[in-house]
Amino acid sequence: MNRPSSPDPATEVQLSADLTANVDRTQPMPLHAQIRQHLSRVLDVQEGNGVGLKLPSEHDLARRYGVSVAPVRQALLELMRVGRVARRSGSGTFVTEGPIDDEISVLSSFTKSLKNNRAGVLMQVAHLGTAALGVEMAAALGVEVGTPAVELERVGVVAGTPVVVLASFLPSRIVPGLEQLQIEGGSLYELLDQNYQIRLTEADSVIDTVYADESDSRRFGIPVSTVMMRVSGVAKDQHGRLVEAFEVRYRSGWFRLRFHSINREGEVIHMRDLDDTALRSIPSPVGDEGNN
Repeated sequence: MNRPSSPDPATEVQLSADLTANVDRTQPMPLHAQIRQHLSRVLDVQEGNGVGLKLPSEHDLARRYGVSVAPVRQALLELMRVGRVARRSGSGTFVTEGPIDDEISVLSSFTKSLKNNRAGVLMQVAHLGTAALGVEMAAALGVEVGTPAVELERVGVVAGTPVVVLASFLPSRIVPGLEQLQIEGGSLYELLDQNYQIRLTEADSVIDTVYADESDSRRFGIPVSTVMMRVSGVAKDQHGRLVEAFEVRYRSGWFRLRFHSINREGEVIHMRDLDDTALRSIPSPVGDEGNN
């Protein structure tokens, strides 16, 4: 077997050739947890937390730690789930900036919110066109089933990894010609303001958990039945019209939803940092293998 090539110090995380001292088989802590803990410490001391650097391959890491590939693979999967690293198909595993904070403020630009909280987030338009509203979205917007609407789907990508999908539905009679405008890379809400004098002033949102379906599996490259966060709801404009029904699906492990609420008349209430790591304790309807 050929010896793995030496890391390129300009592009790879700096690790010693021999890492066996960082695992102790006599400890009750599993090997994968020891490896994950050590790698986390290594990333913390890298310049800029090592963002953008490449990790050695699973086989190379296994050789250095003196273990089989299985605990290394599990350690990397756990780091992926908390957003510390991401895999790029055909390229390897790279260090990311950690979970993205997304403040619960649906009346502000979703695109701007993501970009303000994380450099390098690329919002791509996956679909923009017209469609007849189905039962769920028609009910949300208070219109009849089959009402013509503009359907917009955008995907947020970090380091080549899809991390969030945002779907918006707007009645065509309120935003005629929206499907023909240029939205790529821009803000939908700014476009509504500039082209239709529509300013969204009120929103009703629900946060829940869902299991990834086949569509999510294709979009995110995750197993069917993986637990995901979802924020869905409707938004009204300055005239009280229901303008948008929306649904946002978040890739597990990449986001923390931040709340900030104040009641000035009585008790002061602050709610912050609802981390989606708790979602992974929810059992899959098809068994544990659905989340692996």
